[in-house]
This record gives sequence, structure tokens and C-alpha cells, in this order.
Amino acid sequence: MSAREAFGPNLRRLRMQRGISLEFIARETKVSVAIWTGLEKNDLSRWPTGIYARAYVRSYAQLIGVDPEATAVELSRSDRRMQYVRALIEEPGSPVAKWSEADVTRYAMENVAHRVSQFLHGEQGALLCTARIVETVPWIDAKYYA
Repeated sequence: MSAREAFGPNLRRLRMQRGISLEFIARETKVSVAIWTGLEKNDLSRWPTGIYARAYVRSYAQLIGVDPEATAVELSRSDRRMQYVRALIEEPGSPVAKWSEADVTRYAMENVAHRVSQFLHGEQGALLCTARIVETVPWIDAKYYA
């Protein structure tokens, strides 16, 4: 089993050894049991990205008594959404190879933020265009375009 595959199960094993329930973690963090179950199964599909994911896993690590920062770093290594950044690091002669873990994480978060910004920008533009069309041609029912 690779380090990435072992990440969630290792956290689960440590939690169970300490006798801590997922319900306790969910209650303390105000994050659903389903999210924590996903972490322990390495299913991050419902997880937030970037700083929120790191904050969640730090809280979990703190509650089970392991190093929160090391756990957050390990999460970023095992997160499939970070694979494209890791691929840049492994390219021969890549200037990214000299980046620290913090630089890699910051780049990944900024990249996601940029993509979200572009999506929202597009959505806002579409809404403005729809509003202009409805103002210009009043017989168009806005619900079909919004």
C-alpha cells in the first residue's frame, strides 16, 4: 500500500486506538461524520479544497492527538487534486522543484481560486446579459434564460 493509499486508514487506526468516535469528532468540529468517513477511506470527492481541507484535517489530527501540521502536509501530498502540481515538481529542470511545501500549497490554492474566480466571472456576465435581454425584449420570459 502506497503512502497515499495508507493516509486515511492510518488516521482511522490512530483514532480507534485512542478510543475516539467519529461522532465525537463531528460534534467537536461541526463537520459531518460522512466527511470524516470519506477522509478515512481516502475519498476526498466531497471535501473542500485548499485552506478549508487543511483546516479540517488539522482539527481532526488535533482531536486524535497527532501533529496537525504534519498531517496537513501529508494530506496535500495524498490529495489527487494536487497531482498536477506534483507533476510540475518532478519535471527535469523545473524551477518549481525548488519550491517549499508551503509554496506548492499556496500555488495550488491560488490556482483553484483563479478557476473559481473565472467561473464566477462567467456566471455574472451571463446574468448581466440575461438581464439586458429581458429589459430590451420584454416579451421574453426571464425564467427561461436565468
